[in-house]
Amino acid sequence: MPELRLRGAQLDDAGVPCLVFDRPGGTTVDVHHLSESQKQIFLLVATVLRLQLSHSIILLDAPELHLHAAVQSRLLPALLPLGHGNQWIVASGSSEILKGARRDQMIVLSAAAATSEPRR
Repeated sequence: MPELRLRGAQLDDAGVPCLVFDRPGGTTVDVHHLSESQKQIFLLVATVLRLQLSHSIILLDAPELHLHAAVQSRLLPALLPLGHGNQWIVASGSSEILKGARRDQMIVLSAAAATSEPRR
């Protein structure tokens, strides 16, 4: 989420602690007003960093859901450096997501391969 920077936590109108983000131009937004994709990406990144995942396998299914196409191609380059020595397995049907990966990092499954009979 290059357009957002975590500012910190502050109390909302009900007195409950709430995460607040800065947007370009100096405006702020609380976590409740983020899009679904922004919330999910924040939770994923926060989890990887909080658990200090390293040398782990991280499975990510359909990250393109609720994610604007302009952001999809930037997702993998932003996620891959998180942690140390992690292996990301990303299942996606988005050509934009694939743009963020090198050819040697991909295994492309076709519909024909998925429906073919197993070899005997």
